[in-house]
Amino acid sequence: MKKTLDGLSYRQAQRRNSQLFSQLSKAEQRELRAKGYRNKGWGQVQKSWYLLGEYIKTGRNPKVLKLAEFAVRNAEKRYQEAKASGDLLAVLQAGEDLIKALELKYR
Repeated sequence: MKKTLDGLSYRQAQRRNSQLFSQLSKAEQRELRAKGYRNKGWGQVQKSWYLLGEYIKTGRNPKVLKLAEFAVRNAEKRYQEAKASGDLLAVLQAGEDLIKALELKYR
C-alpha cells in the first residue's frame, strides 16, 4: 500500500509543507528550522507537517490558518469522492484523513 500523509503522496505533502512554510516570515522560518523542520525524506516531511501543525495551533499567523482550512476542504472532497466510489477501504482512509485535518484546524 502506498504511503500517504493526510491522503497526500510524498510529493504532494512536501509541496503542501513548502507552500505553507514560504508564507511564514524569515524569523518564523528560523524558529521552525531550529525545532527540526526539514522537508526532505518521508520521515522529515511527516515531522515538518507536525511542526507546521503545532505552529498553526498557536494562531500566530492568519495566512497559516487559511491553509488549515484549505486542508480541511480537500480532505472533505476526498471523503465525498471515496463515498461515491463505494470503496469501503478508501472511505475509511479518507475519513481518517478528514479527522486529522479537522484536529489540525480546531486544536
